[in-house]
Amino acid sequence: MGERAFGVLVELATHPGETLDKDTLIERVWPDVGVSDEALSQAVHELRRALGDNPRAPSFVQTVHGRGYRFVAKVDEAESSEQVPAARPAGGVHWVVGVVVVVVLAGAAVGVWLVRRVDSRPEPPQRIEEVVRLPGGAFKPAISPDGRFVAVVSSDEGGYHSLFLVRRGIPNALQLTRGVDVRGPAPTFSADGNWVFFTSYRSDVRDRVLPDVWRVSVLGGRPEVLVEGASAAHQHWSGKQLVFSRPGLGGTSLVVREADGSEQEIARQGFWPRWSPDGDWIAYTTSDPEGGNGDLFVVRPNGNERRQLTRGPWQFYGLAWTARGEGVVFAAAREGPFQLWWVSKDGGLPVRLTVGAGEDSGPVVTPDGSSLLFVSGHMQGNL
Repeated sequence: MGERAFGVLVELATHPGETLDKDTLIERVWPDVGVSDEALSQAVHELRRALGDNPRAPSFVQTVHGRGYRFVAKVDEAESSEQVPAARPAGGVHWVVGVVVVVVLAGAAVGVWLVRRVDSRPEPPQRIEEVVRLPGGAFKPAISPDGRFVAVVSSDEGGYHSLFLVRRGIPNALQLTRGVDVRGPAPTFSADGNWVFFTSYRSDVRDRVLPDVWRVSVLGGRPEVLVEGASAAHQHWSGKQLVFSRPGLGGTSLVVREADGSEQEIARQGFWPRWSPDGDWIAYTTSDPEGGNGDLFVVRPNGNERRQLTRGPWQFYGLAWTARGEGVVFAAAREGPFQLWWVSKDGGLPVRLTVGAGEDSGPVVTPDGSSLLFVSGHMQGNL
């Protein structure tokens, strides 16, 4: 069944025997979209068709005429076997702990198992404030490990896309690069916070355009190439491993480099990789940020235990882990503008965090989990 029909099923199954009115269901299943009762009716019709339910003699979903719908099948509810601590970090970001819901099809030979695990889901932002506005726009933010500094990409007076270092509440920005065009995915800070990694492109002797990973000191100075033929580098919190994308004839693969220089390919197609805060996972997309649809995945650093978190087609432009590593915030678009979403690393339906006519992209989460930074703009980006 489709995403909306499944959302209706989850809402009804988590309130067995209770009549949920149409307005309540629409608000919960279509929280960011104005829809009519017809959309709900179509979702219920699709749900019944998937379950083989008869609306005149329902075994699962009963219509309460003039009011709404009620789930009439037997439901056994048990707490998840995985212990997920409830928490409320600083800054008013709320986190929700879910339960596992088991729907038992009485008298049937098969069962439908619904798992609704909303592990530490951030709520949509209650307050949005502008952090920096630069003459050339502010794009692709990265935040230092201590949360004090933000690096952004902006056009400088020479026409280059350059790196700038900004601090909240301080109007002046420090320009870190000059004469090097900063392109590709968003830059990242090194684990010790002393360097900023970024991508710049060059043409080789065959006139092929290739990326390189560069680094520049947060104090400024001359940038230097760190990894040739690679982009989108992100360092493990220990500083001993580096993950990056490497273009090749067969596509753009995902590679982990160890401190001794040895490398391991962990995905045949991967962009915008990001280590989880504990270093146990790497999140990435199969959507080329230069254009192309794909999905969001997480994988162990050795390439094992891969999980697909979205079912596309999505066009991605930026992703970041939550501060405690429970899920991933990402910017994605389907048919409309880019918006911010969240999804648990264990899977489930993505939750939209922003909505509007503007483009929201490049999310990063502050180390303490209190704030979410992103680029929002129409003709010009502002962080």
